[in-house]
Amino acid sequence: GLITHLAQLKQIGVFNKISGLLLGTFTKIEQNFHSEDIYEILKDILAFYRAGRAYIFETDEENHFYNCTYEVVAEGVKAEINKLQEIPVDFMPWWTSQILGKKPILFETLKPMPGMGQGEYEVLSRQGIKALMATPLVVNDHVYGFMGVDLVDGSASWSDEDYRWLSSLANVISICLELRRAKEKVIFE
Repeated sequence: GLITHLAQLKQIGVFNKISGLLLGTFTKIEQNFHSEDIYEILKDILAFYRAGRAYIFETDEENHFYNCTYEVVAEGVKAEINKLQEIPVDFMPWWTSQILGKKPILFETLKPMPGMGQGEYEVLSRQGIKALMATPLVVNDHVYGFMGVDLVDGSASWSDEDYRWLSSLANVISICLELRRAKEKVIFE
């Protein structure tokens, strides 16, 4: 019927938009990828999911701290990047076990999860997050952090496609961040 046809058209639109994002990202990698390119990708993700925030957190080399290294926000949404530095991974045990276990984190409505500490929940709730989706950043089987989107104006009904596309972009960004690390290491040495 009409509803099924409209749903199929929406999926085609979703596929075309995300495919364009991925293609653009690979093109940038082939050229000379810069931090500004990551911000552009996050802006596209922000718009695509109609989110309040899109961000990347990276861990330090010993996996002791999370640092928000990139963040873009929608108009009227308060940036949190400066408050989200050197967060001990021990302070976020549930979140860390998910991310290091290479599992996505999906909240259609923000609520405490079994095993989640009160501090973990408060870090999320005080940012005004209503729903979120985060996926690990992994290169060569090593987790370097996570990328995510926060909704601040309502709940979400995340689909498999939503997660798969965010995960695909996270995989590409993981490669870009690893290239940046390797380049910095060569320059430092």
